[in-house]
Amino acid sequence: IELEDHSKVTLDAKTKLRVRFSRDARVVELAEGQAQFSVAKDASRPFKVIAGDHAVVALGTVFTVEYLDNEFHVAMLEGRVAITGLGTETIRMAAPKALEISAGEAVQVTGAGAVTVIPNADLSAATAWRQGRVIFHDEPLGSAIRRINRYSKVQLEVDDARLAEVSVSGVFEVGDTRAFAQAVQAYLPVSADYSDPGTIKLSPR
Repeated sequence: IELEDHSKVTLDAKTKLRVRFSRDARVVELAEGQAQFSVAKDASRPFKVIAGDHAVVALGTVFTVEYLDNEFHVAMLEGRVAITGLGTETIRMAAPKALEISAGEAVQVTGAGAVTVIPNADLSAATAWRQGRVIFHDEPLGSAIRRINRYSKVQLEVDDARLAEVSVSGVFEVGDTRAFAQAVQAYLPVSADYSDPGTIKLSPR
């Protein structure tokens, strides 16, 4: 999507956003999902992406923002941004005091508020969705399932809390839920129930 200021936004599956431009600010509210932003330079109107309690402030740069289940992730492809907690002043300030990251870096904020700065981020993983893939690096199974489920009508389920915390790694095609379930079965002590055509249930083996 090309916005009225000529910034460009690429949307991932199940992504919702709202654009609000004014004379002194360009604000995009990311309600859920993931998007890549290529921001047109306009020093008089900072570009802000708001997701939950956080805001990403940029002038001219390229970055991705993912907001899923109250977890927030930003990966920098070009330029530099500032990341700050959301507040009424955040929307108005051109340069708030905040955490700043540059190209090649990423920031992850858990639902509990724990912040991790990744100095040498895997940008190929952060943008893999643009090539129809999803990449996991030691990600909890429960989190991986939430991401996989965004791309398919066939939904994965895991009811066991311990199993949901087991780490998974790999590269998968988006929408190929069955292949993901088969890989998990092959490499982890997991059984998959395919009896429901719309759901694949994973349980400890």
